[in-house]
Amino acid sequence: MTTIIPKFNGGVINHFIFIDREKAKFEGKYDLILRLLNRRIGEIDALFIERVRGLSIEKLENLGEALLDFSNVADKTTWLNQQEG
Repeated sequence: MTTIIPKFNGGVINHFIFIDREKAKFEGKYDLILRLLNRRIGEIDALFIERVRGLSIEKLENLGEALLDFSNVADKTTWLNQQEG
């Protein structure tokens, strides 16, 4: 769903901002999960980041829960392979 928000400047609408709520929701979760992964197991490689971007919101949420059990870098790859396989 896309929401149109008017942008005001001195009482006059200058332009409209289009916000895709689902995309914004995904981006927020995506950013948080990557920060948590970085903190939990260290720097995340670019290939893993791209694979995570391809997850549905539901699987992204599942990753957020699963990462609490990760103890090393291999755990993240194993989890993602299971989700895609």
